[in-house]
Amino acid sequence: DLLLEASGSSAPYVALKILQREYLNQPGAAKILIREAQKTQQLSHPNIIRVYDFGGEKQAHYLVMEWLDGETLEEVIRRSRPNGLNYKSAAKVLNQVIAALKYAHSQGVVHADLKPSNIMLTRDGTIKLFDFGVSRAFNLHADDYSTEVQNETNALSGYTPTYASPNLLQGKEPEAKDDIFAFSAIAYELLTSQHPFMRKPADLAQKSQMKAKKPRHLSLYKWYILRQGLHFQADSRLESFSDLDKRINIHFGPVVTALVAACCVAVTIGYGYQQNNIKIEQLSANLQQSKQTVLDVQ
Repeated sequence: DLLLEASGSSAPYVALKILQREYLNQPGAAKILIREAQKTQQLSHPNIIRVYDFGGEKQAHYLVMEWLDGETLEEVIRRSRPNGLNYKSAAKVLNQVIAALKYAHSQGVVHADLKPSNIMLTRDGTIKLFDFGVSRAFNLHADDYSTEVQNETNALSGYTPTYASPNLLQGKEPEAKDDIFAFSAIAYELLTSQHPFMRKPADLAQKSQMKAKKPRHLSLYKWYILRQGLHFQADSRLESFSDLDKRINIHFGPVVTALVAACCVAVTIGYGYQQNNIKIEQLSANLQQSKQTVLDVQ
């Protein structure tokens, strides 16, 4: 950014995302790029890339974006082969993705094309989501008078089959649960370095009745949550990222401590009760003996 450089900024760098030449003459291509800019600009979150500006000329349509120094999750997964990341390392990444999508959904935006190559891990450990080009507004936030084409079927706005839910592959409108499916597939891949359905699209995996195996780095409880996210039927998936966040990040430490304390109290009470019963039995025996003595004396 020449203006930032002239002002003496220590970080004057930006990234330009430029539409490939073969798409310049395709109708709607520039609109998709501009729509991506508009969608991303309305999302202000530390885990979502910033788009500063956009523009177009005869030979180029472009976005001016935040410059990131790091690698995509696709590269992280490739580097972690063959065993994947341990849960603690993966959780640092996944919790930031959850935070970004929870925020985006609260603003009425569903990503709908979530995949490892659309998520960047910077050198300082910060996650950044980008490529909201095929995102759609939820009905709650839709503007009836906007110029956005709701049912555009241009090839540029297609979904990535490897991470798309069965509903998206059937052409249904994107919803939060579709992002949950894609997120769960990415989480599985981070933990195992393997795609849950051997890189088969979800509709074909569903027909083949494929089932993902439990990652060895994952507890049974967390696998139960992740498996819900990977369910082919949207109705059986978790409702929202808020729900997912709450469940997968539950800490059993306080619960276990409370249960142990309750057990100790119960044991203490039980022991006291048993001791009291012994004393009562002894007193009863003594009373009977006294009665017998009185009778003998009489």
